[in-house]
Amino acid sequence: MSTTLILLISAALYFSAGALASRNTSSSSVGLSVARITLLAAFILNIYAIRQAYANGELDFGVSSGLYWITAIIALVYIISTLVLPIRQIGKFLLPTCGACLLLGLLLSPEMTSAIPTEYHSNTAFTSHIIVSVFAYAVFALASFQALLLTTQEKKLTQADKDSILDRLPPLQTMENILFRLVRVGFFLLTTTLISGAVFSQSVFG
Repeated sequence: MSTTLILLISAALYFSAGALASRNTSSSSVGLSVARITLLAAFILNIYAIRQAYANGELDFGVSSGLYWITAIIALVYIISTLVLPIRQIGKFLLPTCGACLLLGLLLSPEMTSAIPTEYHSNTAFTSHIIVSVFAYAVFALASFQALLLTTQEKKLTQADKDSILDRLPPLQTMENILFRLVRVGFFLLTTTLISGAVFSQSVFG
């Protein structure tokens, strides 16, 4: 199966998972299981496509491959976060965006690549810098969607507007606490990114 087809299927599953997240599946264990399986399948195919793209052993972090990586990490952070935080409804906005990122990556020119020199492949500082920076981006992406959801929830409350999806959200105070927690984690990862980048630069340029 070609990488393009795998990414198309993964994108379709991300869109489906987003649609399922917008429904009231909290009262149905079957519906919740379907939503989780759909998201997990999208993530696995996303990772598999990335692995196929790097089968030749050359690391590439161009625009397209960067979108594939970031989408996978955002999905992973979202999956883990839903296990400990009541943020499943963020998926209504986040997961379709993941699908759109994969489609955008497919539409971009294959010439828009940025091969990483082979001598950096075994550099621990460089690897740590890349991994932590992508995780920081993923957490801030979650925080952005959480802020969007919080703003919408607050607006609906002030307008006394009833919305079936917003009615299932945690209280406003809880939503704010979740947002601040995500921002704190994001800043910690961003600080770690700066430190690892400084260490990498020192090891390369002296």
